[in-house]
Amino acid sequence: MKRTIALLITVLMLAGTFAGCAKIRQDAEDKGAEIPVYLSTEIYTLDPAYAYLDEASVKILGLLYEGLFNMGADGKPEKALCKSYETGTDRDGNFYMEFTLNDTKWNDGRSVSANDFVFAWKRILEPEFTSEAANMLFDIKNARACKDGLISIDDLGVVASEAKVITVTFERPINVDTFIEYLCSPALVPLREDKVGRMDDWGSYYATLATNGPFYPKNFEPGTGLLILERSIYYYRDMESETQKLDVYVDPYELKFYIVSPEKALEMYNNGELVYNSELPIASRGEYAKEAVTQNTMATATVALNNTKAPFDNADVRRALSLAVDRGALASGLTFAEPAAGIVPDGIFDTVNKTSFREKGGELIASSANLDEAKALLSKAGVKGGSFTLKIRDNQNDLYIADFLKEAWGELGFKVEIEKVGCKSYVSIDYPQYTDLLSKDYYSGDFEAMLIDAQALSTQAFPILAPFALEFSGTAMDLSGMGIDEESTELPVRDAPITTAANVPAPAVPDVTEGEETAGAADTAAAPETTAAPETTAAPETTAAPETTAAPETTAAPETTAAPETTAAPSSKPASDPERTFESKPHVTGYNSEEYNELIDRAFAETDPAKRAEILHEAEKLLCDDLPVIPLIVYKDAYIKDGTIKGIKDNYFAFRDFKSATLKDYERFKKKDGASDSAE
Repeated sequence: MKRTIALLITVLMLAGTFAGCAKIRQDAEDKGAEIPVYLSTEIYTLDPAYAYLDEASVKILGLLYEGLFNMGADGKPEKALCKSYETGTDRDGNFYMEFTLNDTKWNDGRSVSANDFVFAWKRILEPEFTSEAANMLFDIKNARACKDGLISIDDLGVVASEAKVITVTFERPINVDTFIEYLCSPALVPLREDKVGRMDDWGSYYATLATNGPFYPKNFEPGTGLLILERSIYYYRDMESETQKLDVYVDPYELKFYIVSPEKALEMYNNGELVYNSELPIASRGEYAKEAVTQNTMATATVALNNTKAPFDNADVRRALSLAVDRGALASGLTFAEPAAGIVPDGIFDTVNKTSFREKGGELIASSANLDEAKALLSKAGVKGGSFTLKIRDNQNDLYIADFLKEAWGELGFKVEIEKVGCKSYVSIDYPQYTDLLSKDYYSGDFEAMLIDAQALSTQAFPILAPFALEFSGTAMDLSGMGIDEESTELPVRDAPITTAANVPAPAVPDVTEGEETAGAADTAAAPETTAAPETTAAPETTAAPETTAAPETTAAPETTAAPETTAAPSSKPASDPERTFESKPHVTGYNSEEYNELIDRAFAETDPAKRAEILHEAEKLLCDDLPVIPLIVYKDAYIKDGTIKGIKDNYFAFRDFKSATLKDYERFKKKDGASDSAE
């Protein structure tokens, strides 16, 4: 009898195991789990080019886009869209890399092609397109000359040699491993020219987006209180197969990101309405500190100062403002943060994986305040306080930091006005669009002081430090008289022409009807009326036969290639040309130091990782003395989750991979007929 009962229990357990491994048929009514989570407060754009200003955006972008490589939780690159790559030397003696892509599709069924990468990288290297990611591509042949407007963007050494093959030609032999680490950046993912070239703020509304990652935005519009990401049925699936299951590569059907206050989100979590929460209220963080899973984000809360405006044009004033901040107390108040010890955060490699640039560089910025020294510096500068405006995003971390700074700088005699910046809505081609006003003001230099999330775009220090140098700032000024209008309400980075490989101009963006500027996200809930609800999952073109797709090898690290033996190459800084129509602009803060420029030129020319690191440490020391920006604290991602959700994977950039997430008894979260998704 006991043996019979034991056998029955075993059978039942195995049945449960097999049920858990079952895959969802294409004709199934139940498409899978709808997982309710909370990641952050409001975000305004899903354009990867602007990921480095808002730490919250990075958490979402990693679910929507996929580049050639991903950075694993251990800091090692893993193949993603890259099926294989090879290196070589062409007949002209140029070093090159050739990347072959895995077969996958965008969320509307169009194949992801090599041209999508070519377009995305050319966009970054357009002269007037401001992108601090540009320097990661500067080893590519003609990249710096393109960015300076000296030659056509179509002379860039990146081509789609075949539909699924990207050929990248370089100025010189490179460190292949470093370039592959760059390709893990969330800023270097592919983009669709027909989407990006159609309207300025294409990344602000779900129907004007195209994504190639495991999820696509079924619903995304600032101010609505909900962001729904749905499984992309085209993500690596064989669309010819009638039997391949819907969840073969992506388990959840939907991720429902409720965009509410942190207090409301915690209430929902404790009531069982959410299973994952990664933005706890500041007042409750101490209570959940032991339960929370934490990871450094490599995002530094940083105050950008306009170095072209008094009193910030005086380095002693900038140093005084920095010295007045007790970073230890600020980090303690936020709980999930560490004091910033320099420009480069912890987690960045010194030379190779497992080496720490921050540990080697030491503490260049004190964690405690020194008011006496700060006041002495102000006296030396002849400054007796004053008033200025600090622009911030309307979220709890920014508000807490701004209040902390207001009090600290008040001790020096400064009156600080805090301005919360949101977005502006308008209609373009019958679609609602939203301009992120903080990004707009940042790129145009329309600020006295601004609090940003300085997100590291790579595991290397060079991309963090290089943009402060004139020739590596990532933008250029149009000298032809047809450049940026200082009174324009459009982002200056978007004035650059969008071109195809054949240099055909993108379709002109028609005039738009602009809405009211809002102070914060909450004021943008009412979207402009549209003539029709746009479709978000258009069927693929039927004229072309669907492609069969093999599963990508995502766990295997890419084959490493020893860097060719080279001596330090001379700087590839473009020569002065009286005929040039563009000129490099300084960093958005206006900072421009000849000594610093020379150090970054030397670091770029140096191919030996150890020697380059030495130069970069010297550069960071100079930057921490000049302080064009004031690093404050480095955020930690901290999340709590209940026991019903499993399979969430970590990423080195501190966003969570939900592809393999499973939810026990997920039927309880299925939306009932007539029920609303919004959280009041």
